[in-house]
Amino acid sequence: MDEQLSSGRLVRFFETNSRWYFARVRRVRRQEVELAFFDGSKPTWSALDQVESVEDFLGERERAFARTREQLSTDTSKTKG
Repeated sequence: MDEQLSSGRLVRFFETNSRWYFARVRRVRRQEVELAFFDGSKPTWSALDQVESVEDFLGERERAFARTREQLSTDTSKTKG
């Protein structure tokens, strides 16, 4: 169990082996965590082994991840095709 998981913590949720999402922890109990997603979908319970803290994820990366607020909020769908 990740000792850092607590309410309000940003985590990476593994839906499958190749698909993951950022989510916010709402509650933690025993071996489960309730997650709130940023798309406004209904919060869901998941097993603890399907999440990791964003700090752990970024700490394991070999490359740096740096984006400004403007870069994160830019709608790229309008620039394609």
